Amino acid sequence: MDSLHKAQYLLAGVLVMLLAACGGSGGSSSSSGAYITGGIVVDPYIVGATFFEDVNGNGRWDAGEQISTPSDENGVFSFSDPVPAGRTIIMHDRGKHNGLIFTGIVARRIFSSDAGLVVVSPLTTLQAMGLSSSRIVQLLEGFIPDLNESHITADPYAPLAFLEEDTVISDESLAGIRANVLVGTLLQLYSPVSSRLGLSTQVLEGLISGDYFDFDQHQVIVDAVNHALHPDAMGRVRAELPPEIETLVTMRDVADTIPALTGWWLQKYLQILVEDRWDAVGIGVLIDQINAVQGQLGAHYFIKTNNMAGAYPDFSEGHVYLTATEEIEVTDNIVFTDDLFDSKALVAGDTLLLFDVDSPATGRLQMISGDGEDTEIIDAVWEIDANGDLLIGTVESIEAFARISLIANWPGHIHAQVQGLVAEEFGHVANLPLVKAQPLVEEELIGSHFIIDDGSWSDGMTGGRLSLYSGGMGDLLYYPESTVPVPITWEIDAYQGLVIDTLDGQVDTLYLFNPFGTNVMMLSDINGEKELEYDLDLYRPLLLEENDIIDRIFLAGTVRCIDSVCSEDAINYISNGSKTYESSDVFGDEEGTWQLSIDQLTLRMIPDAGEVVERHLWFVRQRENIRYLNVDDEVERRNEYKIFYEQYGVGGLSGTGFIRWYKTLPSAEN
Repeated sequence: MDSLHKAQYLLAGVLVMLLAACGGSGGSSSSSGAYITGGIVVDPYIVGATFFEDVNGNGRWDAGEQISTPSDENGVFSFSDPVPAGRTIIMHDRGKHNGLIFTGIVARRIFSSDAGLVVVSPLTTLQAMGLSSSRIVQLLEGFIPDLNESHITADPYAPLAFLEEDTVISDESLAGIRANVLVGTLLQLYSPVSSRLGLSTQVLEGLISGDYFDFDQHQVIVDAVNHALHPDAMGRVRAELPPEIETLVTMRDVADTIPALTGWWLQKYLQILVEDRWDAVGIGVLIDQINAVQGQLGAHYFIKTNNMAGAYPDFSEGHVYLTATEEIEVTDNIVFTDDLFDSKALVAGDTLLLFDVDSPATGRLQMISGDGEDTEIIDAVWEIDANGDLLIGTVESIEAFARISLIANWPGHIHAQVQGLVAEEFGHVANLPLVKAQPLVEEELIGSHFIIDDGSWSDGMTGGRLSLYSGGMGDLLYYPESTVPVPITWEIDAYQGLVIDTLDGQVDTLYLFNPFGTNVMMLSDINGEKELEYDLDLYRPLLLEENDIIDRIFLAGTVRCIDSVCSEDAINYISNGSKTYESSDVFGDEEGTWQLSIDQLTLRMIPDAGEVVERHLWFVRQRENIRYLNVDDEVERRNEYKIFYEQYGVGGLSGTGFIRWYKTLPSAEN
């Protein structure tokens, strides 16, 4: 099932585990009278964050556990009562770094060598989750030059103001900030919900070392972090400053750009999940982005840090962020507005949200969850408060369910930070992607042809085809139930849902949440009863050209074995003139002719090749340039195709199904 909620839970499922009550090296965990009074939270300095003392070691806040003061502009927070060695302090309220909502979570294990204020950072979070200082260095040293154990608990931000342009800057002096940014970024990409700290040591080590991520994705982030925090970045900042300014640029001005950059990386990664692409953001994309915008971001913070905003009004006095189109905007714009909810359908995990607007900044909401006959519908209300936060609740209590702050608004999704009942299972605060329904236009749907995949099978049949004609007419061929098409009517509802009426007492409304047709939610009205289904894909077949087929070799997705001899199905289309094909595997050979018609590939076998006479194929999904290990553990790249087929024998239609074909790319492209 290629669905967004599956992708989200693949990334966030381990977050329901509890924080292990174990310490790392760097000091004894015995409570021998040592204690701390507060800390400094850095990523860079986070403002408005609070921490709780995890007395019972369960990784979440419980009533009676003390909460610190909010951190100030230097990241400093304090506790009313000393926190003894052996305890862990964990972030409660997230706060903001450089004006942007902090979407991660950090913690610090208190050791007997600690006193006064301790640094809390992504690296100390690894300690709190059970990794020793030496193990952290071992995992990171191949990516961060000259990292050592002293960097783990040190403030990585404070020394940067003394690292100026036109001076020699060592890798060791930058290792702390680079390692913290890398770890913080990896943790957020792995768990965008950022609910709790509970990761097994195996998962945590795989995450940091790169074993968990896609082959390319980890190295992309490593290279981007090192590029963004290279001394050359000061030159990018200098190039954007007014020429008369002589004050030296420092690495602090560079580091101040990191929240905006990594925040954009996180949204780009969420966009990939929303669109069910699962491809890596190429390093060229991130390097180009850093080169294009880091100088402007750094110049903004240079002017702010040196109190020059009055003399240079072109630089905003507030904080800045990057929009989906990489434009630089002030943070005051990151608030909810009515147009995000006016007759909109959104999905959060497995819950469908249908918003209506009653008046400016208020409205009604249906929250629909469950599956099939267990569907539950909750009627709620919403409003946008004076701070630009979204409140969701009942008529009696507007804040009964959630207070939601906007992190980012991208074309396909809204990234929001949630507090309230909705977030309780995630540990007080959760970051939640709200995926937007794809806008549908009636004129663009007329003449459309869709392939249905809901995972249902009956007598060797699965899937189906949906065709939409003008005048709101169409037909549906759903194979698990029938091999005969039935007439339907269709329209687009107020929430951008595709309404299909089968004229038999059932009306299905389909909400599409990405351009590829995966992650479809279907709300059915069956004689007045509502049922929600979300294991549904609705594909538009790819439009192929003959050059996509001629002289190409495809491998089928299943390896077949006979007597310990294994082979993948190989189909080789040859000769433009004769349009013939050959297929070989351990079960025998097959040959015939092929014909391409818009979106359908037809294979016709030579009559003596067996009972099957003809196959109709629709290429419904393509994933390009996938990197994988072949049977010899060599890295190769290939394109993957998901295909729907109808198989016809002498007696007519004999079966339908979905298969995957792969096309290995030439080694020069690997």
